Amino acid sequence: MEEKILFKEESYQIIGICKNIHSTLGGGFLEAVYSEVLEKEFKKNTIAFEKEKKLEIFSRQLQNYLKAINKKLGILINFGEKSLKYKRIINL
Repeated sequence: MEEKILFKEESYQIIGICKNIHSTLGGGFLEAVYSEVLEKEFKKNTIAFEKEKKLEIFSRQLQNYLKAINKKLGILINFGEKSLKYKRIINL
């Protein structure tokens, strides 16, 4: 039986955008550079997002953040490597 992927199309679109950004800019910039480019790309592709959402918790784990803001999926993106690294985190 094939496992259903949560937000499959949205995930592929976001990861594709991140791969394009990484191939254009490469690694090594400050987080603010990638954040600004991501914001522009998300707006251009009409992807809903919240920039720098303020959280009133102290955990560093994405799963806890997802529970706190009641979201089903988070994607960790690392632009600092030779090739883009990402991981999908699901809040069950």
